[in-house]
Amino acid sequence: MFFICYFRYVRNLKDAGKNDTTHKSAIPDADLVVIFKLGAKIHEIMRGTHDYCKITEMEREEIHFKAQKFLIVLIGLSEARRGREGFADLKKSDFKVFEDPDVGKYVKQVVSSSSKNHKEDSQDMRKGGILVCTKNEFGLDCGQFFLDYLSKLDPECEWLFAKPRRVTNDGALENIHAMKCWYERAKVGKNTVSQALPTLSTICGLPRYTNDKMR
Repeated sequence: MFFICYFRYVRNLKDAGKNDTTHKSAIPDADLVVIFKLGAKIHEIMRGTHDYCKITEMEREEIHFKAQKFLIVLIGLSEARRGREGFADLKKSDFKVFEDPDVGKYVKQVVSSSSKNHKEDSQDMRKGGILVCTKNEFGLDCGQFFLDYLSKLDPECEWLFAKPRRVTNDGALENIHAMKCWYERAKVGKNTVSQALPTLSTICGLPRYTNDKMR
């Protein structure tokens, strides 16, 4: 369970020195496992490497919406960010790819929007999480998920979380994969961000977790 322990470690770094605030409890590890397994399946569908016999029509439906919501959750968990703290304002240029002789290739946020609760995050990104480009125990390569998501954005769009395109036939997978860009140029609103974890937890059959559980 190294991957889950890593996210817990990041959470503890963020919580250090902030005991004057009472936060809601985090997502149980067992439920995090379910969410990350869903993310691995979403990634397979994004890359076209999935087994059609093992993917239901419901899982394939509107995959670009689900991919975006999972990335919001993934970044929120890796950086222990809660609620809607600046997500809608994140830009593609806020993240960079690095190489480390021990960790290998990874993605890290290098520019942060000011957090209304923890403004020091804008000045000190050393406490932020990283998305390593290596498959974890759930079959999910978090760093590559991020990079594959970027490839679906409009090249002229500066926003990381742009509005998903509306397609015919209720967003059938075949129509999505026929489109080079899955997203428009305009950014999503705060309400879209706030529904990321609630939507994914509902899809997984879990309690309806809200984004303030991403810690």
